[in-house]
Amino acid sequence: MKMSALPVTDLERGADLAAARSRRQAGARRFNVALLSLSLTLAASVVLATGIGRMDIGWGNIMAVILGKLGLSESTVKGFCDTTVSLLVLPLEQYIGGLALDSNLSLTGKCMMEDNNDDLKVDKLTDGVWTGTINVQGAAGKAFKGDFAATRQPGF
Repeated sequence: MKMSALPVTDLERGADLAAARSRRQAGARRFNVALLSLSLTLAASVVLATGIGRMDIGWGNIMAVILGKLGLSESTVKGFCDTTVSLLVLPLEQYIGGLALDSNLSLTGKCMMEDNNDDLKVDKLTDGVWTGTINVQGAAGKAFKGDFAATRQPGF
């Protein structure tokens, strides 16, 4: 058993306990100050949010932020999508146009037409769906389908 060379007096024990109590009280003060500042910040944000009111953040803004974080822009993604559609549609058009048999393309669909400014002209087409078939010598092939939406451009 190892013994300490220095005798410990009651005075030294009291000083150690006082130092420990002081450290604990300092930690409790820091915690209380941090809790108070977080509570005040929360209260200020609630007051500020209530004063400003509801702010509508659209999906376009959300997507722009996400694309920005990925290092992309909306025009880059749109260009990629346009190129992809062109790569898929052009060969299909050439295939249909190059058929030697009597064939035609049949499309049917529906959508909601909206007039937003009461000028009796359709301003938007929404919730559009369509189905199509390629008819070869009077026999319909397997049906395919898609969806669409459109907005009137200014001046039309």
